[in-house]
Amino acid sequence: MARTKTNTKPLSFLEKLTNQTIQIYSSTTSVLTLCLTTNILSKECKWNSHITSMVNKAWARLGCLRSFKYTRNKSCLETLYIMFVRPLLEYGDVVWDNCTEQQKSDIEAVQIDAARILTGATNYCNTASLYAELNMQPLTDRRKQHKLTLLFKMKRSTKLHLQPYS
Repeated sequence: MARTKTNTKPLSFLEKLTNQTIQIYSSTTSVLTLCLTTNILSKECKWNSHITSMVNKAWARLGCLRSFKYTRNKSCLETLYIMFVRPLLEYGDVVWDNCTEQQKSDIEAVQIDAARILTGATNYCNTASLYAELNMQPLTDRRKQHKLTLLFKMKRSTKLHLQPYS
């Protein structure tokens, strides 16, 4: 699919927000995609391409984690998961949490597989017992907690770490 440049004028409010020039590209199928840092939003305001990309990256990193399964202990594997895989699954989750239930289950499947790697459990093991053994929360609960924290910060007018327009 060939991409043609349709607009080279940067979106000024996004440029001020991110300190980078943002260009919009349109493909021959007239699907408009805006790439802002690592979040990808399509013209239809859907997160399909972002979530697919995020899940694929997480599966690739989980494959690396799986290769350490027999050479590292459980705490080392858990630290590697928390540092390298889970941030991919949680970055910008407050924004894209309105995705479909199928996409949410795809994201959760990555964490469930990681829990199986960490515990050495099989596919037939109950996910609730995996989470209890690792003292982990499902990603749906963590996303809900992140949204509530953001709402609390907005209500209390605490700093949200956004740069004001100048």
